[in-house]
Amino acid sequence: MKAILLLLIGTWIGLVIGLSFVEAPLKFQAPGMTTKLGLGIGKLVFGYSNKIQLFLMAILLSSLIYNFSHSIKSAKLYILLLVISVSVQSIYLLPILDLRVDRILRGDPVSSSHHHLYFIGLEILKTGALIFLFINLYRQWTT
Repeated sequence: MKAILLLLIGTWIGLVIGLSFVEAPLKFQAPGMTTKLGLGIGKLVFGYSNKIQLFLMAILLSSLIYNFSHSIKSAKLYILLLVISVSVQSIYLLPILDLRVDRILRGDPVSSSHHHLYFIGLEILKTGALIFLFINLYRQWTT
């Protein structure tokens, strides 16, 4: 079970790095890619990614609480940062960014916004929390 949880965390790290830090910025450099097309793809990809991350978080938290509650003590900061970042993105930022994309796709004027930067900041925080959670649990379970 411990190996499965570490694999789950590692997979989650790969998902976030692959989508947020590789695919998202690179897609706008592809020949023929328009802003509208890139935004439409991004909305779809990040919507599904968010659902997958919520599922992974539920599995991780329930497994840690029910099977490894002793492991939570030393990892609670990372778990807290993970829960906060995913929650803020899911409940607050993604709906705002989705509405913004919808307005852009319709051709409506949009004012400048920092929500995208907040989302990126939380992606960095979440990735760090996942990496340090992985390291923390690995050290606990292999010593």
